[in-house]
Amino acid sequence: MPYQLPTIAIAGNLTADPELRTTANGRSVASFTIAANKGRTNQAGQWEKTGDLFVRCTLWGALAENLCASAAKGSPVVAIGELETQHWQDENGARHSSIQMTVRDIGLGLNRGPLTLRDQPRAASNPASSWTPAYAPPADDPWGNPPPGPEPPADEPEF
Repeated sequence: MPYQLPTIAIAGNLTADPELRTTANGRSVASFTIAANKGRTNQAGQWEKTGDLFVRCTLWGALAENLCASAAKGSPVVAIGELETQHWQDENGARHSSIQMTVRDIGLGLNRGPLTLRDQPRAASNPASSWTPAYAPPADDPWGNPPPGPEPPADEPEF
């Protein structure tokens, strides 16, 4: 059986705006860092930080484009993926290592309250990632309208 890295979830905040690049073969890749902080309320009722973890992340394809269009420095996120330890040696011969995550799915965290989502235009160069909503309510209608379809039976009360 081949070795497989465990899948984990990490919740935290982006330390900077995600950086979007394109590979030589045209595939999008985003790089970003998630800071996860641990803390507690002390006896005086004040929040105190007891530790933190910074994880460098890589995200590929349309999901990378979506993240860069939707999130910025400080955005709360929840990422799911595989952790790996990267090892390298600098020009002075000192060895270093860091934890990195290859993200498979990511969402905006709601722990600070509701977020406002907005549709982003898709790049014409990537028609496979284009998405058009089937229905969009008028901007001045806070509740939206039901999607087009059959009318309700006449004997049903209206709300």
